[in-house]
Amino acid sequence: MTFGKSTTNSPATASAIVTNVPTNAQPSRTFQAANSPPSRARAAATKIAEDTYKRLAENQRIVAVKDAVGDLFRGVRIMNDTGLAFYSGDDAMNLGWLTHGGCGVVSVVGHVAGNEYAAMVRAVEAGDLPEALAIYRRLVPVVDAIMNRAPGAMMAKAGMQLLGVLDNRNVRLPLVPAGDDLVAHLRTELVNAGLLETE
Repeated sequence: MTFGKSTTNSPATASAIVTNVPTNAQPSRTFQAANSPPSRARAAATKIAEDTYKRLAENQRIVAVKDAVGDLFRGVRIMNDTGLAFYSGDDAMNLGWLTHGGCGVVSVVGHVAGNEYAAMVRAVEAGDLPEALAIYRRLVPVVDAIMNRAPGAMMAKAGMQLLGVLDNRNVRLPLVPAGDDLVAHLRTELVNAGLLETE
């Protein structure tokens, strides 16, 4: 899910955008950098050279990038040098990116906490950092349960099943559905964060 605030160089005009349209069905308006934090061994990534971002910014059809490198200083420098809008691609870094000039988030956890992330984006945009921080802190255990205990796709599907959005938690191979112990932990964190009512 993607959530963003309006920016002068972005085609977005609303204060928040939610989309589930497959990437291959969207016009080529953004370039998503397939970067991942080096601490996540399961995700292979190559850091995109800063000169490449400069060249991308010369293309008028490219207005934003998704970044999950985890280097806010580098990202701010690239934003300043290129004028490109940045979306956080790392749920653990969402608030950091928003407070360092990012325009939104591309979120795995947003599948179960979409309203909360949209509220966090709006709070940052309104300058209400205490509210944004409160939302972020409430979601930290959920982010941990979804992103750090098993592949995020498995856990997001499990979360969507717990919320009643999906009737199963099946995923495509080579992934397998999250095990009962992982789902039980996720259920606890969703309840604690106020995202799921107790049974």
